[in-house]
Amino acid sequence: MRFRSVAMLIPLVCACMLWSVQAHATDQDKEDTAQRQKQAEKDIVITDATMEVVSSAAHVAAVYFTLQNKGDTTYLITGVASDICPKIVGHHSDQESTPGTLDLFTHLSVPAHTTLVFPHGGYHLLCLNMTSDPHDGQAIPFTFTFLEGVRKTVTIPVGRTANPT
Repeated sequence: MRFRSVAMLIPLVCACMLWSVQAHATDQDKEDTAQRQKQAEKDIVITDATMEVVSSAAHVAAVYFTLQNKGDTTYLITGVASDICPKIVGHHSDQESTPGTLDLFTHLSVPAHTTLVFPHGGYHLLCLNMTSDPHDGQAIPFTFTFLEGVRKTVTIPVGRTANPT
């Protein structure tokens, strides 16, 4: 009887050891991912940005830009914010807005060594319920938030000028 108890205990001990190794590997993967994600501010470059007022009366503006990942890590955009825009959503000029489109910039993957363009006629940001009326040439700060809370703030000019500072 004692041998049977020990024999039943061995698989249980092995399973616990395997689970412990897997849990450690998972924790290590999470730590590595967190460390890599912290490079987003350095690796992500936002250019060719402009904010164009679509409707002054409705307090709506469109934001177009190019986003380039120069790093070896895939980054995840988890949000975009601006003091002038209480609500920012994704939009496509020629397609119906869906919950996936509206929430696009809350879970957008930016693969390593990739350039994503958000142009006129395609996917871009919509700034809704603007708190003020921006004028041509004014620079509006926008903060892009990435996984692990890393933030990159760029100023985007109002009008059809090219590069943010």
